[in-house]
Amino acid sequence: MLGSQNPETKVQLILGHYTSEQAYWRAFIGSSRKRLAQAAGVIYPGFIWDGDPNPLVDSLFPIAEIRGMLNDLPDDEPLDDGEAEGIARIRRLLFEGKFPTRANPSGV
Repeated sequence: MLGSQNPETKVQLILGHYTSEQAYWRAFIGSSRKRLAQAAGVIYPGFIWDGDPNPLVDSLFPIAEIRGMLNDLPDDEPLDDGEAEGIARIRRLLFEGKFPTRANPSGV
């Protein structure tokens, strides 16, 4: 379908997709740190990255909003190990600029 569209239409379709995805994540996360942790596992999985993952993460859900949520959401729900690692991983990316690469698979 995208192949037959002019470039401006393609851009609008792609941007509309990202807008819908971002709206989904906002609704899913709400005001829950636990839900943010679960979303982090999808938005920023624990892969080995060949390049900076920030642009991809930002396209799925705005980094500025994630930072705000990390700072502002209450820490009132227990997190399981995977959720705690998701929060730690996305914090390292957004606040320290660290992410796993082939040269540094742990990302720390």
